[in-house]
Amino acid sequence: MKVRAFVTTDRTGGDSLRIYHKIENFSKKHKFTRWLYKATFKLPHDSSKDTVLRKQISTAGYEGKIVRHIIVKTTDPFGYHLRDTSLSPRSFIQRGGNFLHNRSSPLTIKNQLLIKRDRPLDLLLLKESERLLRQSSYIMDVTFDVIPVEGTDSVDVYIREQDLWSIGVGIGVSGTKQTLLFRDKNFLGLSHQMEGWFYYFNNENKYLLEGSYTIPYFLNTYITTTAIFSTSKDRYVNGISINRPFYSSVTKWAGGIDYLFHGLTDSIRFPEAPSLVYGIRYRDLDVWAGRSFPLALGNGEEARGTRLITALRVLDRRYSEIPPPSADSTHLYTTSQFYIGAIGISTRTYYRDTYIYRYGIPEDIPAGRMAQVLFGYEDGTNTGRLYAGAQAGLGQHFHNFGYISTFLGYGTFLRNAKAEQSVINTTLGYFSDLLHVGNWGYRQFVKSQLVYGIYRKPGEGININDENGIKGFNSSSLKGTNKIVMTLQSQFYLPYSLIGFHFAPFIFCHFGMLGNDDSPFQKGRVYQGYGLGLIIKNELLAIRTFQISFGFYPFVPDVGNSIPKYNPLKTYNFTFRDFEIGKPSPVVYE
Repeated sequence: MKVRAFVTTDRTGGDSLRIYHKIENFSKKHKFTRWLYKATFKLPHDSSKDTVLRKQISTAGYEGKIVRHIIVKTTDPFGYHLRDTSLSPRSFIQRGGNFLHNRSSPLTIKNQLLIKRDRPLDLLLLKESERLLRQSSYIMDVTFDVIPVEGTDSVDVYIREQDLWSIGVGIGVSGTKQTLLFRDKNFLGLSHQMEGWFYYFNNENKYLLEGSYTIPYFLNTYITTTAIFSTSKDRYVNGISINRPFYSSVTKWAGGIDYLFHGLTDSIRFPEAPSLVYGIRYRDLDVWAGRSFPLALGNGEEARGTRLITALRVLDRRYSEIPPPSADSTHLYTTSQFYIGAIGISTRTYYRDTYIYRYGIPEDIPAGRMAQVLFGYEDGTNTGRLYAGAQAGLGQHFHNFGYISTFLGYGTFLRNAKAEQSVINTTLGYFSDLLHVGNWGYRQFVKSQLVYGIYRKPGEGININDENGIKGFNSSSLKGTNKIVMTLQSQFYLPYSLIGFHFAPFIFCHFGMLGNDDSPFQKGRVYQGYGLGLIIKNELLAIRTFQISFGFYPFVPDVGNSIPKYNPLKTYNFTFRDFEIGKPSPVVYE
């Protein structure tokens, strides 16, 4: 077990360090206490006394120089640190974990690079390569160094990468079922991702298997293929998805194809009559393509990241089984072909920060803006209808204030020049700069959303349950056509770790209001959720976050008053939304 300081400032060297040194001096008196101290504590690292500490070399002046060699050094998860080459695995657990781990091959890393050998060095592509590698699910961190070759006009690029422990196993046991999960996010060190779920239902003596296999970055094309399967007959998705997104601001072509089969078994209750059980079965063939064009002149990052983007999509949905008329009086489930296009302008840049969602690992935060116009046509069983919409977004970091982003969208279908199923969806997000309370780190997160449905069909509605508004809140009857929700979360980062696990306590407040055409949400009740919890993170693991939380809900319809809940939250991630214009989709109503 290791305990170490959190921040790299001198504030970590106060009274707490003197206590650690007293414990260290005492431990030296006996062999057993000396061994126990080494196994338990790790003092904060003093980088000023370490001549082996790696420092990021400036890339200024290397633009356009020929890349002679790209040297990749991959390391196992445990016992190493990319910015301190003096560290190496020491304990049996670290060496044993590394022995069981399939280290990423250098070819796997090179497969994600945008820079090439024997070509001029493009610093934007170098930066984008580092960002793309860092956001990969099998990588903990990566560093790039550019070294000039003496006597030539060439450079060598040195890449050091540290793997995550990619294998995860989970077991769940309850009175009705047993669950076994196996996950590998870096199968055989190739960056392939496999996941399998096995269920056994006691009462029905039934087995169920679900899973997926993903091959990302195929031959440096950034084409990702995922196969999905399920043996369930009641709720399933089976098929294959092949996609290439606008993964970088300089990507020219994007597109994809999904061929998926969906199944759902549901029921409807009638007063004084047996429930009606019905199935919904349909097949989706979803094809899209996009093209990006440079818009601004200049070689700066923002100029090159500003693009005019056009995209087209065709979604062919065919139902083989639909609900009976008593369960679908408005004919929501009908075979249709949906054609939708988008044209817009996007500016994508990124800035680097730490201690947001990860512990001390650099994070690339999107900053930029986008605006797009959506247009389409749906040809269904009934008469066809047009679609029109628009979306815009803006995000930026302000010094000594924090990061703020906002998105606004409006979309509507038009049938015989009359609007139907219209929606306004707007979000606002904020998190503060990293503040300090003693040795603790602290950030404030805020997220709000307004969804307003206009001319929605009878039976359509939205709620504020769980991820849709108030986490841990769940009411089966509370629905509306419009809502406003807000989440406040104070996140703390403790200055210690225990065998690689870090601790981040938090306090949260959730608020939500629902309304409809007859009674707008402004006149409704404010539903609330309050609580606190502890996030336990280990950046070396593929499943890196564990969480304990307690919530309190003053009133939940259908449930009661003053409702306590254990572990109502699954994650504190407020997410970063990129300013990419990609696969065209209607403005979401949820």
